[in-house]
Amino acid sequence: MPTTTVSTAALSRSLHRLTKRRAETASRNNNAPNPHDVYTATLRCCLFPVLAASAPPAASNFYPQPQNQDQRRRDVIYDKANRAAVKAGLQDEVEKGGVAQADTVILSVSTMKQFKLTMATKLTAFELMQKDVNLGTFYRAGTKLLRERLQEAQTLQYLCNVKDLILVFGAYIDKEIPKDLPPADHDKTLFFTTELFLTTLREAVLKIEPSPTIRTHPIINEKDHLRSILSSFVKNEAEVSGDSNTSLSNWVRVVFEMGKQDHNLAVVETRKGCNNNVAFAELKTYMDLIARNQCPGSSPQDFESTQAYESWKRGETSILSGLINAFIARVPSAAHHRAHNLPISIPNDPQSYYRILLETCLKHDIQTSTTGEVALSKLSKAVLSECALRWRLSKEFKEIAILDLLVSNYRLGATLLKDLLPKFNEIVKLGKAAGGFRSRDREYYLQVLDTLRTSLINRILRIHDLIRTSTDPTATNGTMLSICYFLESIHTDPAWSAANPQLAGMDNLVDSVREVLLEALNERYRSDSNRVAQAFDREILRLTTLVKAVNQQLNKYRLFFKDPLFGRVSVGFVAAETYIKYFFAEMENMKYSLEGDWNVGEMLELYRTVRLLRDLCEESDLSAVKNFDVENWFAPFIKEWLTLTNEKWVEWVKSAVQAETYKPTLPPTVMASSSVFDLFTCFNSGLEFIQNLGWKDSNKKDKLVRDFIKMMSKALQEYASLMYKEFEDVENKNSSEMVEWSYESCIKLNNILAARQKLREVLDKLVDLDGAPPDKFDPAAARTEPEPDRALLYIKIIRAQGLQACDWTTSDPYVILSNGGNELYRTRVIDRTLDPVWNETFEIGLPESLPDNQSFLDLIVMDKDTIGSDDLCGQGNIFLRDSLFEDFLSHDKEIMLKPQGKVIVRVSRRGEIEDWWWWVKKAEEGLRFVGEDLGRVWSEQISRTARVTFNSLAFPSKTSHLLKSLSFLPSSTSASIPASEEIEQSLLPFLQYLDRQFGLWNETLDRSFNEWVEEALPGLGGGRARKRRKKKGIEDGSSSGAGHAHGELVGANVAERDPTWAVKMVYYDLLSLVYTVLIGFGSEAKGGKEAKKSSGGSAGPVGNPLEREVVLSKMEKRAVGIFDVVVEMVKSMCVCYDLGGGFELAELEAGRYAEVRSVVEKLLKC
Repeated sequence: MPTTTVSTAALSRSLHRLTKRRAETASRNNNAPNPHDVYTATLRCCLFPVLAASAPPAASNFYPQPQNQDQRRRDVIYDKANRAAVKAGLQDEVEKGGVAQADTVILSVSTMKQFKLTMATKLTAFELMQKDVNLGTFYRAGTKLLRERLQEAQTLQYLCNVKDLILVFGAYIDKEIPKDLPPADHDKTLFFTTELFLTTLREAVLKIEPSPTIRTHPIINEKDHLRSILSSFVKNEAEVSGDSNTSLSNWVRVVFEMGKQDHNLAVVETRKGCNNNVAFAELKTYMDLIARNQCPGSSPQDFESTQAYESWKRGETSILSGLINAFIARVPSAAHHRAHNLPISIPNDPQSYYRILLETCLKHDIQTSTTGEVALSKLSKAVLSECALRWRLSKEFKEIAILDLLVSNYRLGATLLKDLLPKFNEIVKLGKAAGGFRSRDREYYLQVLDTLRTSLINRILRIHDLIRTSTDPTATNGTMLSICYFLESIHTDPAWSAANPQLAGMDNLVDSVREVLLEALNERYRSDSNRVAQAFDREILRLTTLVKAVNQQLNKYRLFFKDPLFGRVSVGFVAAETYIKYFFAEMENMKYSLEGDWNVGEMLELYRTVRLLRDLCEESDLSAVKNFDVENWFAPFIKEWLTLTNEKWVEWVKSAVQAETYKPTLPPTVMASSSVFDLFTCFNSGLEFIQNLGWKDSNKKDKLVRDFIKMMSKALQEYASLMYKEFEDVENKNSSEMVEWSYESCIKLNNILAARQKLREVLDKLVDLDGAPPDKFDPAAARTEPEPDRALLYIKIIRAQGLQACDWTTSDPYVILSNGGNELYRTRVIDRTLDPVWNETFEIGLPESLPDNQSFLDLIVMDKDTIGSDDLCGQGNIFLRDSLFEDFLSHDKEIMLKPQGKVIVRVSRRGEIEDWWWWVKKAEEGLRFVGEDLGRVWSEQISRTARVTFNSLAFPSKTSHLLKSLSFLPSSTSASIPASEEIEQSLLPFLQYLDRQFGLWNETLDRSFNEWVEEALPGLGGGRARKRRKKKGIEDGSSSGAGHAHGELVGANVAERDPTWAVKMVYYDLLSLVYTVLIGFGSEAKGGKEAKKSSGGSAGPVGNPLEREVVLSKMEKRAVGIFDVVVEMVKSMCVCYDLGGGFELAELEAGRYAEVRSVVEKLLKC
């Protein structure tokens, strides 16, 4: 027998089931043998064997004497009382205890667990006593028993039979007894050590088992049974049996698990009709029958040819002659026995008898094996050989019977296919030999082959089980190839081919396997489809889940079955062909049943998985893949998705913003919050989805890309406006109060910065898709405007700079928008500033019929006066028909005013161009302008507070009406210059306010804002900043995050980054505020008066103090001294940030600061 890796316990259980099944079949069929009949027939052969060989004893089994009537009566009474107590509710039902049988005890698993614990305790105690032969043997055998047989709970239940357990004890003890002991000492150690094991077992039984019958059972408590049980391990064979014949018959008792008393009775009964003389006479009768060509089962008609029969006859005659001579030598008295022509004691169905005997012997040998090897013991082989000879069974039949047993266990899953290979090849050789098979043997052989073929076909039908239960693709592939090898061997076998001509040959085999494989795959697909249909109510989810299951299954088939079957059939190809055919058919049927019951994420997920499936199978050149157009199937859904998305984009963006928590995604590296990444994740998914469609019609794909970019652009513009809402409210309030900007406001600006960067990444993808970006929009692209007969323009009045001072050193400006002398709109009034910021937008309609010379928009800046009429600060105009505005984008224009100053306006003509590049630019400019506006609102709000603060310190008599809103300012109207400490103390609340805002910005703002400010306000000294960063070893642009992924939008750590330029922007505006005030000082001097007179007599500063004669009033001198301190204190606020890698002093003292210092120093000398 070959060895196998299948566990002996599993094989033993399968043999037990096989034997039980055949016994049940025998009970239904009176002609079939039962195990007792086989035992009797086997015992008759083994009591007086004709074969002289007597193998050494091996492991045996023993069943003790049956219980007496009193023991059985006590056990029945106990069980009835226990059941009655449970039924009456007097006690809870506990785990079922052991069962006392007539010849053994079946212990409970709990008892075995207790035995395991008790054994472990004793082994610990005996560890230091190993020098003693008996105790050392007990320790070594017990340790191995505990490790190999008692570790797993599943194994314990197969050792609950006490007779089997004692036999296992003997096997382990026999292996550990020193080999140099004399036979007598060996046996003493064997019995002593076994008694130690039984003592341990009794302790567990007394602790766990409740039944008194079990506690007092002889097999547990009496030593007399041990010698009989352990007879296979006894060295002094004379103590067990007087001769080899008795040992062979005793082995029959062991393997059939007969009680000694029953066995002895059977032996006595058998001896009545059989002895050595009868056995010898049977041999002589065999010889006579062969000579007369009348041997049962071996007549000439049972062979394929006369030559084959004669060859067999010569061989059998030679064998029998040798056996007769050997028998006479062993039993001389048999030679004088004259009896002949006695009836041969062959069972009615010797083949069935032999198969049952083979199963019984193998089952016993597996149970008692200590090596794990699946093999017959020597005594079992001797018994089988004796019975095969006496029952006249051929060598071929014996080999086929073993193969039959292996095939049966293979069907039960207890034997591996490779274990069949040696025996299968051996039998095939026997069939091809000169003699071939006998007729009955051939029928049996064909029956075994049919059984094996059916099992192999069933394994292919359960191909998914091979995958499910395996973790090794290579082994699974090998198993399938082994199945194919056996099938090929069966179909090309001469005997099987002759009996099945319609199935023989490789072509028939390949077709059959393909059909079986298709059946298995069809069933698997239907099972998956039904399971998914029951799990999901919505069609889109069912379809997506099903295609994922299909992809998963096909990948597994490709992974686990790489080699084609028979070199012709690819499992992966057949699976793909089957699954694709059914799945695409389901998709076509389901196309019109979705009815809008899907969302974009679900449809995108479905497309990805279907596309993956198509790509996976495309290389297989399947007709189903070629005939199914994935793009056309998805086209209606994509169109519907874009339409719905375009209609609901405002709600979509608003929902994302409403769910916003304004917490940085990954501080300090990524300071933007989740909403912007959520939006662009969806954008990128949609864009990737469209890009990966792989449509051959490029026009259709281009339209989808344009529609998607259009939708994305509108969504981003709405998102930017929602981010600006908080700032817009502050701007419209136009208050000089200190506004404490929130952490969330900084995150909003970061979101705009991140959105701009993400938009660039989208642009990069579009460039990769369509090549280099165009220099201008497609001139052939369709252009649309809201109204056909007039152009609608948005005019945003952003800010003014360097206005004329109409109220001594300042003005209260507002702007009037007019056309042809007709006022259209006016802005709000900004108090006390020459650099006002309005950020107000107006819509103007320009009729197409209006001539060009009338298409000018006049911008008139006025100074609001409380008493009297308002003064003119300046005026200018803008040509609204400028071709620059025809691109429908926003453009910033500087309108120069007369006599001085300028107004910055943003003009955009309403309309759209059906060009994807235009929509990208539209989104980009929206984000850029909103980012700039956010920074301006911050700076302007602080400037408003600073304007009131500085003027109230410098001119308390002129600004007393403002002190209510700034209660921390002093109310002194003294003309003397306050001490620096007094000025610092007065400015402390404002400086603390600056410190809070600067700290917040420096902590939270993304450093890409620095480049943005540098681009918008180049006068801030960006070149110096870049040089300084390079000097520190920080590469230019590293803080912008350009080209970084989601998690790397910002470059260096906070400690290594530049301070935010929001601080520098406010610093610049504060200096400009001071500068505007200072250049108006001394205007009442001679140079000032002349300049004023030449300008038309308007109020306000005219000319730079550095270029004219200056005479200061006492109040102006006081103000200059205060502004001198103010400028230095503001500068010191910015220098403080140098601790975190901030601005260098030289950088802060350049530009506007130098201009302010020059004016201050000139005025201080006056």
